[in-house]
Amino acid sequence: MNGIETNSHKILHRDSKDILVVLKCPNASPRRSVNDSTHRVKSMMTFVNKPKYTAINACKEPNGKSINPELLRGEVAPFIGKKIIAFGEFADTALSAVLGLTRGEDYITIPHPSPQSPKWNKLKDRIEYAEQITEYLES
Repeated sequence: MNGIETNSHKILHRDSKDILVVLKCPNASPRRSVNDSTHRVKSMMTFVNKPKYTAINACKEPNGKSINPELLRGEVAPFIGKKIIAFGEFADTALSAVLGLTRGEDYITIPHPSPQSPKWNKLKDRIEYAEQITEYLES
C-alpha cells in the first residue's frame, strides 16, 4: 500500500468511495513489515471479499498520539452514511469523541490488527472479526 499524504493525515489505501477503514498506524513509512497492521487489514478485507476500500491513519503525527479533528473530519465526511470500520480503540475514540459519530450506528469497531495484539493471533478470533465485518458490510 503506497501512502498518500493529505495535509497531516495519511491515506494508507484509496480504492473505494463506499468503505472507509480508520486505524492508528504511527509508523506509516513505506518500508513496513509484511506482518504490520496495514497488511493485516488488507488481508482481512480481501478475506471478506472487499478488497476495494479506503484506509486512513487517524494519527496526525508519527508519534501516534495526536489527532487533528478538522483534517480527520475532512477525510471521514464523504463516508458518513456509508460503511466505516474502526480498527482499535484509538480509531474508535477519533470517530466517537472527536467527530461525534456513534459506534454501532455510524461505524463498527474491530480490535487493532497490530502484530503485538494477542486478539489477532488466534485464528478463531480473526474468523469472528471477519464475520462481524461481513455482517456489517451486508447490512
